[in-house]
Amino acid sequence: MDNSLLTFPKKQAILQIFMTAKSIPPFFFYVLFLTILGLLPVAEAQENVSEKPTIAGDSPPLDNIEEESGPSVEIQEAVFVGSRRQDRSVAESPVPVDIINQEDLAQQGYTDMHSMLSTVIPSYNVNSQPASDAATLVRPAKLRGLSADSTLVLLNGKRRYRSAAISFWSADAVDGSQGPDIAAIPYIALKRVEVLRDGASAQYGSDAIAGVLNFVLKDDDQGGTVETRWGQHYEGDGASWTVAANAGMPLMRQGEQNGFANFSVEYTEAQSTDRSVQRDDAQSLIDAYQRLIEDSTQSTDDRIYYREARDAIKNPAQVWGAPEIDYDFKFIGNMGLDLGDSAQLYFVPSFAKREIRTGYYFRHPTSGSSVFGGPVINGTPTVKVANLSPSSDITLRDLGILLNEENGWLGLPITTNGVPDLNALKAVSDDPNFHAFNNDPRLLGGFTPQFNGVVTDMGIASGLRGELENEWRYDASAIIGQNKTEFFVDNTINPQLAAHPDFSGNPNSIPTSYSSGAFVETDYILNLDFSRPFETGFFHSPLNLATGLEYRVEEFEIEAGDEYSWWSDRRKGGLLDQGFYSGANGYPGFPNDVASIADRGSYAAYIDLEADVVENWLAGFALRYEDYEDFGDTFNFKLASRWQTMDNLALRGSVSKGFRAPTVGQMNVRAQNAGFFDSDGDGVAELFNTRTLPPTNPDAAALGAQPLKPETSVNLSFGTVLNLNKLNVTLDYYHIKMEDRMTFLSPILTDDGDAIRYFSNGIDTTTQGIDIVASYPIEYGGGLTTLTIAANWNQTEVDKYAPNVKKEELSNETFIDQKNKLTDQLEKNYPDIRFTLGANHVQGPWRFLTRLRFYDDFSEYHAQYYPISSGARWLVDAEAEYLFDSGISLAAGVQNLFDTYPRKNSVANELGAAYPESSPYGFGGGFYYLKAAYTF
Repeated sequence: MDNSLLTFPKKQAILQIFMTAKSIPPFFFYVLFLTILGLLPVAEAQENVSEKPTIAGDSPPLDNIEEESGPSVEIQEAVFVGSRRQDRSVAESPVPVDIINQEDLAQQGYTDMHSMLSTVIPSYNVNSQPASDAATLVRPAKLRGLSADSTLVLLNGKRRYRSAAISFWSADAVDGSQGPDIAAIPYIALKRVEVLRDGASAQYGSDAIAGVLNFVLKDDDQGGTVETRWGQHYEGDGASWTVAANAGMPLMRQGEQNGFANFSVEYTEAQSTDRSVQRDDAQSLIDAYQRLIEDSTQSTDDRIYYREARDAIKNPAQVWGAPEIDYDFKFIGNMGLDLGDSAQLYFVPSFAKREIRTGYYFRHPTSGSSVFGGPVINGTPTVKVANLSPSSDITLRDLGILLNEENGWLGLPITTNGVPDLNALKAVSDDPNFHAFNNDPRLLGGFTPQFNGVVTDMGIASGLRGELENEWRYDASAIIGQNKTEFFVDNTINPQLAAHPDFSGNPNSIPTSYSSGAFVETDYILNLDFSRPFETGFFHSPLNLATGLEYRVEEFEIEAGDEYSWWSDRRKGGLLDQGFYSGANGYPGFPNDVASIADRGSYAAYIDLEADVVENWLAGFALRYEDYEDFGDTFNFKLASRWQTMDNLALRGSVSKGFRAPTVGQMNVRAQNAGFFDSDGDGVAELFNTRTLPPTNPDAAALGAQPLKPETSVNLSFGTVLNLNKLNVTLDYYHIKMEDRMTFLSPILTDDGDAIRYFSNGIDTTTQGIDIVASYPIEYGGGLTTLTIAANWNQTEVDKYAPNVKKEELSNETFIDQKNKLTDQLEKNYPDIRFTLGANHVQGPWRFLTRLRFYDDFSEYHAQYYPISSGARWLVDAEAEYLFDSGISLAAGVQNLFDTYPRKNSVANELGAAYPESSPYGFGGGFYYLKAAYTF
């Protein structure tokens, strides 16, 4: 197709329609929606409320759902994903679909959606992200070992807008992913979660390579639940508390019910945890200052100075653990209004906001990998001295300041005790032409930047669905969603400000807190879907035809930080030339010239056919066309089939071609962070200022970067469904071949002392695995015990590594090292085998849950550099609950009953982390909790 002939004339019009809407709080739309129709909900006596009407397009009533522990297959329940037939249940699906009931999520100590799902879905992995920039704020999760944005997320069957956060330093294979923020969905709002474990790009579009997660909201028109829970770790830290509520009400008009409104809110606070050891470099500095304090030749004033420097170093200097959640508020509504003639108007507003705090790497005040550690000059290690008047003559040579004429460095010699010469520091502090940050009383013992961010997520989905007289079902919807991620950094410094006019003559007044800017993602989605069964006479069942159109506009914005967060002295011979970091150390602000808005439009059309060809053989076919205004079009298909060989045995399988389009954010993001890597191959990793650039940026292009293109995949799967009396078993094998998979190139050190990295379609991978799900109910003594098992074996192999980089920029040894590191991250960062065994027993008002979880060995490159591994581990969860006749329930439970940890970090003293940070079950140890709920 000639893409030059394609235009997107409607994009600007659609943007203008949505622009005024996106800044209005969702609650306003709720009030407006009800006010215009004159249908403000009226609470009436229970006996006057009729049954909720059955509305075409809504999911069938769920009358036969049993409570089960863990991911269970519900054979009576119709679902949104996997098939567009209205009469198709999970057990009849040609592809594997799991149903996670709200009870499965509630029977845990966690309230975070990622952690809840990872507990009950073995192929779903997420880690704590203790010091990972944006990934700490919006944690990326992996289904089947693929990147977070390889799983399509739906809410009530509608595509969920993605978050603004891009994972820059996530310590595993999800680096660079940009998926939706599912943590913004309150767990108490959910009726169920549908997990489609199969490639579905042809059915639902981009991002569905690994599968689909569909979060289905409660639609009760009466009653509700209020719940609170509190818990903390065995270590006495990480205490958290949550209060949540859900309520449904009828929408009434003229005394008759014609709709429902269901609302949920949730609020959480959580303290941080600490699983650290003291870093060797921090302890060595403490010891050096202690020797100086005890040195009788030192003056009293000097001893006071050294004591202050010693006491400024914390133990541990750097904290590894779960971040602190200052607040986490979530709201979501689900409303439907019967308009008559089998038509329903629906409306889903949502709003969430949270603030999270964590720490970065410790900055040693003198080491070469620190902010102020100077070069080795004439064999002597130094600390940097800022020359505030680079055009003036150097006047302090006689005080021991060393000068390297070639690169403009000024450095104070480090004493044999590992600290700078105090006399020279004092002399510098008295000279207006110079400044030594090491003499700043706020930075005496080095510093550890504290990172925090605020995530605001808001969206509105609305539409009209129903059935026409000719049996065509229709669904027209519009969605606008926005996620804003704001970045802040405290306890740090922008050393460039020593030359800023605002701090002339008083460099010690430079601020230590900065607003670094924000990423904003805004998505606009229009859908028009039709479906209808046709009696063709050729098949055993009617042929179900589904077809539709989709138009999307994705917008990514970078907001500049405050001036102090990015300002830099760019005079010839100024502080930038002298080698001082530019911007607030840890997370420099986005300069004004980086602030930008990028967007793109895309449209899609699909057709989906499904029928029982003969009595026991189902077949389905889907074809989808998508076109993007920035990189062209793509065709994708899917074939799926299910053969009921016997009453209790069925075989199923599928083959599909899929794709994932690079996001607008991934193609345009710019950021600056500090990361560890070995620049010269001497086996010592150092902190470098690393710039992340778009592949189209001239600096990145000069290194070999090329414009991004879509990832493509071929998915194969086949399996069996077995029902033997009460035993239900599903077993499915999958094989996913991905080409042009996106990843960050490892940083390349440039001549100016910074490092550059960028996205590249640099690898091909093959992922294969097996999923097993089984359940078996046992009745005895008037009670019911439901046994479940959910297991996953998953393996990824890197088939090709060919990043876009000019060969002269990487030595052969560096190229091989980067290849081996990335290969290990993709192949070994997740357990090959995971499974969950659950037993849920109900006896009168009592309920008892026991859950056994197994995690195979995994490994990581800690801080992107240090290779470490963890052994296989077993974890046990337990919970007991008592339900009173009044509707009140009390529960107590333990997550990780036996306080199991990953294997200790073999390089713990290097960076202070006692355990691997990418552990799929965390590294906080045992966690106990209490819950109380009232259902009315």
